[in-house]
Amino acid sequence: MVGQSRTISKLSSLVEKFPNYIILLGEEGSGRHTLAHFISKNFLHNYPVEDITDKIDLDIINEMYVRGSPCIYLIDFSLVDERKQNMLLKILESDLDGKYFIIIAENQNQIINTILNRISVKINMEKYSKFAQLSHKNNKNIKIDGNYLEEVVHFNYRDKNKKSDFSILFWV
Repeated sequence: MVGQSRTISKLSSLVEKFPNYIILLGEEGSGRHTLAHFISKNFLHNYPVEDITDKIDLDIINEMYVRGSPCIYLIDFSLVDERKQNMLLKILESDLDGKYFIIIAENQNQIINTILNRISVKINMEKYSKFAQLSHKNNKNIKIDGNYLEEVVHFNYRDKNKKSDFSILFWV
């Protein structure tokens, strides 16, 4: 995952016993949703990721207890009010085998304290630079001095008089 090497390193240290509850904090565009799918693919046997942000009610909570198949529930707390967060407290106190919860928010102020206190794994996402976002799309695995650069941006430029072309290569 481009631009999140510290985050991936922290997650890798959890691989022995992956936690059922994780909080991902970061600004919009920091890759929180992408990381949820990365976690599914690389740490949790490609379990399906279900965004329940808009579905939180007693029916969905009861379904979590009886659902037989493993699942990762994604909840964006920047869009969930305090009443619905309180509804989720019972789930956070339960041992739901094969059920994982990834709570995302822009900052800790969007999460009630009782939930913050119950979830021990909190990851602060690094904000992507514009170059890192572009490099992810244009990555060509360029090798320089024997090392592959994971984050490379290549721009072609033609001046307004169309007299010359040149390329600019950045790495971040």
